[in-house]
Parts: sequence; C-alpha cells; structure tokens
Amino acid sequence: MSYHSFWSLRSVPFGASELGQQFFAARPQREAFARLHYVVENGHAAGLLFGAMGSGRTVLLKQVASSRGFGDTAVEVALTGCGQRGSEPVLRSLATQLGASPAGDLWRAISERVLASARQKVRTLWLIDDATTEVARLAASLVSDCRWMTVIAATEPERARSVAAELGLCPLRIDLPPFALSDTMQFIRHRLNEAQAREPIFSDSALVRLHELGDGSVGVISHLAELAMSAAASHGVREIGAQLIEAVQEEFVRAA
Repeated sequence: MSYHSFWSLRSVPFGASELGQQFFAARPQREAFARLHYVVENGHAAGLLFGAMGSGRTVLLKQVASSRGFGDTAVEVALTGCGQRGSEPVLRSLATQLGASPAGDLWRAISERVLASARQKVRTLWLIDDATTEVARLAASLVSDCRWMTVIAATEPERARSVAAELGLCPLRIDLPPFALSDTMQFIRHRLNEAQAREPIFSDSALVRLHELGDGSVGVISHLAELAMSAAASHGVREIGAQLIEAVQEEFVRAA
C-alpha cells in the first residue's frame, strides 16, 4: 500500500512534482521575495539570488515568474534554466517566452521585444536559474542595451562571485538561507494540511530530527519526509517518530 492511500491523503505532499508545484513562504522565501520585488520596482538592472542546492531557488523563481505585477510596476517575466546548456539555447528560450522569433538574430529579436514592452511601460524581468558565467556575461550586455530590463541570476554560493563578476552590474545580493526549525515545522504541517491529512503523522520529536538531519535544506527535508512516510506505511505505523527518521536517513546515506 502506498503511503498516500495509507493515510487517505488527497495528494502526495512531498513528491518531486508536488515540490515544484507548491510554494511555501517560510521566512527565507518571504525575505528573498521582498528583495526581488525591491529590485524590480526600483528599476535596478540586476540581482543575484543564491542559496545552496535544495534551498528552494527554483521553486521561488517559479513563484516569481507567475507574478503579474510588482506593486505599481507592470512586468513581463521569462524564466530560463542554464544547467549544462550553452548560451544559444538559453537565449532561444528567452526569445520564445517573450514572444519574439526564436529564429534568426536572437539578440535583435529579444532587444526589439523588450523595447516594445517598454513603450507600453512594461518592464521585462529575466530570471536565470543555475546561472553560468557565460550566460551572466550575455545578460549583462543585454541589460546594458535595454534599461527597461532587469536580470535576476540565481546560482549556488560557490559560483556566486564568478557569476557576479561577469554580470558586472553591482547586482543586489539576495540570500536564500536554510530553514530555521520553526520554518521546517510549519512547512511539514502546511504540506500535510494541503494533502488533507486527518492526523499529525509526524511527532514533534520527528520534526526536530527532520530539521537536524536535513540541515535546514527544504529539498532534503522533503525527501526524508517522503521516505519516512513510505517506510511507516509499509510497516503500518500511524505516527512517525524520531527513530524512524534516523533509520531512513541512514538508508538514504548508504544508497548515496
């Protein structure tokens, strides 16, 4: 029996797809979101968002991308992910999202689309997930040509300095730190509530251990919670305790 059926949940609270679809605004996310709004509303050229893997950078950017406006500022948003891709596929994705032609001179097509939006007093916001130095360099050039464009480059702390150097626009720093214990507890309870859980499922001690072993990383915490629920359901355990969290974490480490 799946843990989804075992607790009669409406949805899977911690699956990978759910993590990408739902946004939980813990304190780090609220503060980062406020800084992002500040960058856009004040017409700054660039911001640098960084947080460790599993900090929820991508989820935050997706939430920002769904925004229709930033205060009194009308915004057209495009979200591109770099990963292992080169600059051309990223620029093509940007052009497509902005409604420009992805064929021919990408640079010109994007610039003309940004200018057309600017005539309507609409600012263009380019969100770059997993930003590379190559794409950051291109973004800097594009923003220097289009003052009605703002770039937010998101990356891991280890690459932040090199990306910032290529961006070269004195980007506002936006941190996405790990969860505090209170954030973790609220996050777990929120996800279970969204799934319409009829019982707590995790004891308070289990929540504390989840936070400790996950080191405040929302990605790791979500994965451990899912593994614990699957293990509990397979053994018919209704309430998950700290010992079960420790057991699944050991299995997770061994599997890695």
